[in-house]
Amino acid sequence: MCKWIRVIFLMVPSLIRAYFPLRRYAKHPERYSIEERYFFLQRLIQKVLKAFRVDLKVYEAERLENLWKEDVPFLWICNHLSDLDPLILIAISKKPISVVAKKETRRYPFIGLAVQALDGYFLDREDLRSSLRVIRSLEKRLETGKVPYVIFPEGTRQKNAEEAPLDFHPGSFKAATLSKRPLLISSIYGTFRVFPKDTSWKHYPVQVKIIDVIKDDVYGGMETPELAKIVKEKVETGVNFLKEKDVNYLQNKKHLRR
Repeated sequence: MCKWIRVIFLMVPSLIRAYFPLRRYAKHPERYSIEERYFFLQRLIQKVLKAFRVDLKVYEAERLENLWKEDVPFLWICNHLSDLDPLILIAISKKPISVVAKKETRRYPFIGLAVQALDGYFLDREDLRSSLRVIRSLEKRLETGKVPYVIFPEGTRQKNAEEAPLDFHPGSFKAATLSKRPLLISSIYGTFRVFPKDTSWKHYPVQVKIIDVIKDDVYGGMETPELAKIVKEKVETGVNFLKEKDVNYLQNKKHLRR
């Protein structure tokens, strides 16, 4: 309960102030640069993470930095444990990114507006025709734009964080293979703990590992089911690495220290 009192006290004024600018960005994104929209949202997210006392650690961030230097859009692949996952990736990226989100998030307070403000997509997993339209549109964005997109190939979050990531949907990779853009492979762990209210933790460890960059000269010629399997194995290896780091963090009782 103390956690939520703290978060409400710290964040409600900021969220109220941010709502109307964010609504303008979502309704008329063409009137504002992607940089203005993105960094406004990133600052807000970083305040939220600070209010929740998220202890964020990124491993091998230089892979992301090196990919930014190439100045080409890419498809960012990650496992999915919480609705917090895309916000974490936005928080750590020094340049604008956008997201492919499930259609249900359109109704979520602030998150739905955030996706729209960043020119994101809402994917209807139950409507194949609608999903294909999103993939085709995403392919064109990757071909002609400059902004990378995050996608969670599991299609839904893994509700049991101790189990392996769910199978990756091959269609999630189609936009990258058709546009011949790089895949940035990453793993995330710890986000599932932040929102639940039945905890007295003082800090919440969240970790991200940038695993690999796979380019067209590597995946070219592969069928998407084969590519999905290879990427999932890499992500699962990254998750296991983060779990070991998480165990060390908890054993040292850093989550209980003020």
